[in-house]
Amino acid sequence: MVPLAVAAVVAVTTQCAPRTVGPGLHVEGGTKGAACLLAAFRRCQPAEYVLTGLAGGTAVIVDFSVRRWEGGCAVLVIRSVGTGQVHDTPVVTGPRVCRRLRAAGAGVVADRCTRGKPAVVPLTTFS
Repeated sequence: MVPLAVAAVVAVTTQCAPRTVGPGLHVEGGTKGAACLLAAFRRCQPAEYVLTGLAGGTAVIVDFSVRRWEGGCAVLVIRSVGTGQVHDTPVVTGPRVCRRLRAAGAGVVADRCTRGKPAVVPLTTFS
């Protein structure tokens, strides 16, 4: 008797290209990562995208991830703010659960989010 092979279905998470804004006018990464996350959201397929900002000795890292959530699709947003100093503990907020991801002008925004401000979370800039 030959044993049957069991195939496991594994959800592959797409790693979208990151974007860095700052210091000053410096920008790396374009908007492909945000567009990648939007495409994954529209298919409700797992994906991650990171937006990093550097200004005045402060670093902000915002992690966006598309996940199935309560029978639908959502974007989880986790924000970390710190100085990058050895003994500095970053302030982490989230996850916020955003029920919609959409194109807005030349960028992408998340909205219909749980708790906190801003009501609309941009994926390519810091407001």
